[in-house]
Amino acid sequence: MQNEFQNVPKVNSILQGFASIVIWAMGWRLEGRPPDVPKMVMIGAPHTSNLDVFLMVMMAWKMGIRISFLVANDLAFPLNQLAEWGNGIAIDRNHPNSNTVQQVVDYMNKVDKCILMIAPEGRLRKVQYWGSGFYYIALGAGLPVVPGFMDYATKTIGLTHALYPSGDIEDDMGGLREFYGGVTARFPERVGPVQVRPRTEKMQQRLAERHIGYANGAASIEEESKTQG
Repeated sequence: MQNEFQNVPKVNSILQGFASIVIWAMGWRLEGRPPDVPKMVMIGAPHTSNLDVFLMVMMAWKMGIRISFLVANDLAFPLNQLAEWGNGIAIDRNHPNSNTVQQVVDYMNKVDKCILMIAPEGRLRKVQYWGSGFYYIALGAGLPVVPGFMDYATKTIGLTHALYPSGDIEDDMGGLREFYGGVTARFPERVGPVQVRPRTEKMQQRLAERHIGYANGAASIEEESKTQG
């Protein structure tokens, strides 16, 4: 499958072979595949166990794709070296003027290829709301969101259809909620609702203006390309 992808970042055949053996030995099977695009935001849910992370990495390697993840830029040695080896994207969470989402958007706009893996639940306990960072990173960088899943009832791990954020997060979350409603976590009692914090009127207006800006920017680029062509 690795050779079928032309645009996505890839791992070598050694890691792909290793992951294939691990998944076979554990009795799991793969389902789906990512879109053949160079950059995307991939989410992993439901996230109730550390095993979930391992399975998602093995899934990606078996598919022949390389994933990245967010790490703090002040990790001590040797964690910083391990993070760098594992394609970690360093962000500054402590800078007074920093915006994590914008930092990641800027990074994704700068690089040619990247599959960013995010677990929106964030913790291994039941949470009331998903973090919305994955959504606004994808929206800001004009990238698809690719939902990944680990279904412990069927021992299936994989990906479903990509979602391109519309700017209406509540509506888009409805599609994710419907999909993940049929997925069984390792610890179902730790699974919270698939929802984000309610948007205030001021926040909705600010986000709408930002989305209009993204759309206008994309339209300008497209128009310029047609003119140059």
